[in-house]
Amino acid sequence: MNIFVLISTVLNVISKYVSSYETIMVARFFTGLFCGFFSGIFPMYLSECPPKNLRGTVGVLNQFSLVIGIVITNVLGLDQLLGNADLWPVLVGLTLVPAAVHIGLFFTVESPKYVFINRNNEDEARRILMKLRDNDEVLVQAEIDELAEEKRNSSTLPKVTWLDMVKKVPLRRALIVTIVIQLSQQ
Repeated sequence: MNIFVLISTVLNVISKYVSSYETIMVARFFTGLFCGFFSGIFPMYLSECPPKNLRGTVGVLNQFSLVIGIVITNVLGLDQLLGNADLWPVLVGLTLVPAAVHIGLFFTVESPKYVFINRNNEDEARRILMKLRDNDEVLVQAEIDELAEEKRNSSTLPKVTWLDMVKKVPLRRALIVTIVIQLSQQ
């Protein structure tokens, strides 16, 4: 995903020097792609890895860090700082900072929930949980049991396709509400 960040940043920065608004439009497209990916994938990962008693806190801290990032960006975008005709390429170039932080993701473990349910590998999920839970066997076994129950329950649910989201009225309504909420936030 960081390739989208890199493409977006380069196009944003060079757009001033090539005098091309099309470059900014393409850059914004790639920005939307990586923001969409990270807005969906990262919170899901964060909700699956911490212990049950910390999941809410981790989710709130993730959202809080996003809001802090927006505040910092707005402050840096003031005319007196980086929001002027000469320095705005530096401001948009700062998107590389979070991308550099994402390098740390190469050193993280896979989600134990994903490994257990999707890859069907209980031993690997147990190994990951032992690492995440500081070798607390009781806690790990409780989480493995919880994952096994979730896997059993999800196997009885019908599979929903993208086409079902449009064809089935209750799903279509939920999709429309979700789209309207996202659009109204913009």
